[in-house]
Amino acid sequence: MNKKQEFVLKRGDAVHQVFTRFADVVQVTPGLTDLDARLVALLSEGKGFALQQSEKSTPITRQKNATRKQIEEQVTEIAPALIAYAAHSGDAALVLVKKELRASPSKLKAMRDRSLHTFAAFVHQTAAKYPGKLEPYVTDSEIVTFKERIDAFDQSLPAPKNAQGKSKQITENLGESCEAIDTLLKEAIREKVNPWRTKKAEFYNAFENAMAISESHSTKTDKGNGTGTAPASETK
Repeated sequence: MNKKQEFVLKRGDAVHQVFTRFADVVQVTPGLTDLDARLVALLSEGKGFALQQSEKSTPITRQKNATRKQIEEQVTEIAPALIAYAAHSGDAALVLVKKELRASPSKLKAMRDRSLHTFAAFVHQTAAKYPGKLEPYVTDSEIVTFKERIDAFDQSLPAPKNAQGKSKQITENLGESCEAIDTLLKEAIREKVNPWRTKKAEFYNAFENAMAISESHSTKTDKGNGTGTAPASETK
């Protein structure tokens, strides 16, 4: 959910609270009760899609980030162990890739996910060629765990097509709901509220304040009603 959608939902909630507070005015305003009911339904729908979006993305992202951190930590243990073994053993093949194995923690953190995966896979492939040779720095079981984490990280990067499609649909549904709420507030509902500008000034001003959520306060011009005049709360 982006910021605009977040503020649309907040604005809708605020307007509904105003209508609840001024229920007597809403009841005598032709069609406003039905519009308020429509607003509540759209808000419920929009919040539902926002929750689905949050539930889908947050756990996946957290797991990916946790696995990434573990991989970074193991790379900083295994790569230096390989370099140390190369210096000690003089293994020709390993000596050739010593420079490629060097990576500081800051360099690892700066890598994109896919680049980190590629580098980690290279480190593992190199380490797997020297079973039992990297102790006491790194054990063979740690090398196995390293490979498992690399595989898990790889799977967390490209989401399956069906998951991508479902996520995209939720995002589209959320966007449509927020757009419907925004249109309802700015057009149909505002048209019902505008006539109360002077006779029910407290109600009108409360509505305008609710509608001002997320709007720029750098100007006192009421852009919402298209009149170019100051809101009723600022007129004398």
